[in-house]
Amino acid sequence: MKSLARWVVCAVAISAGVAYADAQSDMAAKVQAELKKIDARLKLNAEQKDKLKGILQERWEKADALDKEYRAKMRDVLTPAQQTEWDKIKSEHKAKAKAKASAN
Repeated sequence: MKSLARWVVCAVAISAGVAYADAQSDMAAKVQAELKKIDARLKLNAEQKDKLKGILQERWEKADALDKEYRAKMRDVLTPAQQTEWDKIKSEHKAKAKAKASAN
């Protein structure tokens, strides 16, 4: 039984690490995409790009933290059945956004 518990803990830790890496990669991609759009219109120099990259990174990190906070508050209000349906809605929205982004 202890062995099974250890495996479960390891599996959870590994999946959390993978999810974190995915989130970081996703955030980096968002920053790069936004920076590319800005640079295309404003013709930034290297120093400006470096500074804006940091600003955009901070923006996405704060937005992500705020989003997580509000999702947790929403989940506290919803019943378990509603939470499951909400998760489906969020997954559908994420899939549509991903499809739209890859189409561009």
